[in-house]
Amino acid sequence: MDGVELLTLAHRHVAELAALRVANADDIRHTAATRQPYELSFDDVTRSLQYRIETARLELYPFVIMRDGRVVGDLNLTQVIRGAEDSANVGLLVDGAVRNQGIASTAIALACRLAFEELALHRLQAGIQPTNLASQRAFIRNDFERIGLAKAFLFVDGAWRDHLLFQKLAP
Repeated sequence: MDGVELLTLAHRHVAELAALRVANADDIRHTAATRQPYELSFDDVTRSLQYRIETARLELYPFVIMRDGRVVGDLNLTQVIRGAEDSANVGLLVDGAVRNQGIASTAIALACRLAFEELALHRLQAGIQPTNLASQRAFIRNDFERIGLAKAFLFVDGAWRDHLLFQKLAP
């Protein structure tokens, strides 16, 4: 999709991305893995984004999804494991106001290119709740294959939730 870019999260993106995450708080609560109540105030989200910037390249690669110069979401490569595995997990959020326009699929394609060509990763994985059909389609469009169902895989929205596991190997 033209006009979509994946940029490394920087301080200049924090306010716009924090506002987007607060506006999409209900979606985040239903999909974000956490053992603690997750407050989505602007200040709490800003602190979390600042932490991502400070720890970037150590344990995660945080990105903003831009469309025509505007922040429309974020994508993170997390749990980056180097060595014999060379893998990472992929997670993303696209603003509800611009979903179903191919933005997620394009962002995932850009992340795959970056992960395999620039970061030299061997494998990307995504865990998606079975009810999240749009995310499943976006990953499948990018040649991720379903490799299984992880029962009670992550603690999300107050309960242990099943997740479908998808992977893509470097070409």
